Amino acid sequence: MDPKEKIERSRLLASAYTTSSLLQSEQAINAQIELLLGWLDEHAASSKPMDLSKFFTFIAYDIMGEVIFSKSFGFLERGGDIEDSLRQGLAFGAYVAVLPYFPRLQGLLVSPLFAPLFRLVMPSSYVVDRSIRALEQRKRDPDARFDYVAHWLRTHEEQPDRLTAKDVQAAATSNVSAGADTVTCALQSFTYHTVRHPTAWRRLQEEIDKAATEQHEQQQQEGEPSQDHPVFSFAVAQKLPYLQACIKECMRICPPSTIGLQRVAPRGGITIGDRTFEAGTVLSVHLPSILLSEELWGPDTHEFVPERWLGDDKKTAALDKYFIPFGLGYNSCVGQNLVRIELSKILPTIVRRYDISLVNPEQEWSYKTFVAAVPGDWPVYVEKRGVH
Repeated sequence: MDPKEKIERSRLLASAYTTSSLLQSEQAINAQIELLLGWLDEHAASSKPMDLSKFFTFIAYDIMGEVIFSKSFGFLERGGDIEDSLRQGLAFGAYVAVLPYFPRLQGLLVSPLFAPLFRLVMPSSYVVDRSIRALEQRKRDPDARFDYVAHWLRTHEEQPDRLTAKDVQAAATSNVSAGADTVTCALQSFTYHTVRHPTAWRRLQEEIDKAATEQHEQQQQEGEPSQDHPVFSFAVAQKLPYLQACIKECMRICPPSTIGLQRVAPRGGITIGDRTFEAGTVLSVHLPSILLSEELWGPDTHEFVPERWLGDDKKTAALDKYFIPFGLGYNSCVGQNLVRIELSKILPTIVRRYDISLVNPEQEWSYKTFVAAVPGDWPVYVEKRGVH
């Protein structure tokens, strides 16, 4: 897409992505987190190993459904995949990761001549089908809740020639997988790395317990009713320095996206290092190369060290310059505010309520990389703590 067109499209969609708009869905997000807690409680009670990677995928998709069109996909209610859609999504991820490097072949496959045959061999998707159905339902009830679609339908009504109905459908369906994959990877990276560093998990629990106690005491002093909700609020979580340091570090050491979005070399070309690229050359930054660079992060770049984000403000500001898990500029991830809200609510809620340990502490996780990183294969034991 032409950069000017991309900037204009992003501007028309932008109102849905602001933190203030997203927090209008916080209660719906809370409800999905409570469903996840139910599954964690069940595994804690049975002492059976839990595949958290799957349940993190379920909640990531269900929250995206709630935030985009006020309807979850139902993965958490079932506690499993539906119509094999998540496995099929991995197959589609391979297509998205590879075919764009062969634009002529891609153009041929989606042309009117070959598209019908191509659709037969490509994996179908319950997620896409349900997204389209939910979008149609929201069009019939535009005031159900002020979710993503409500913002976009309002903009479509005001400027139908600039944001078409087709644009709204494309935004709704593409945001589902992009947002869910990012959150799934970050939830896994945080939990996997902190449970492998017990001092980090304990320090998180101490910080989170203290924040919960202080909030309770403040409510008592101000004569407010005690809000003993099982899900942490974003307002409290975003102020916890060690929690936020661990969130940043988990996204640095395992970037959710393995490639950066494309840029086009401007008129006159561009020189990067000792290479000059002609105007019109399509370029992309390999995000892991930046986020795991020993030159930028030091000799411990491949180690999980949340402390690198604490202390000296000048030092952390310098690191922030290279912290680009969401990309930068006009092609950066539009849903990064939602990612921060989800991580800041789900993770402290889990850390406060449970002790988690790997079934096999010596076993490292495995992961596949397409456009997004897809970790897995790290089953855990869950033990409930004596808090509410």
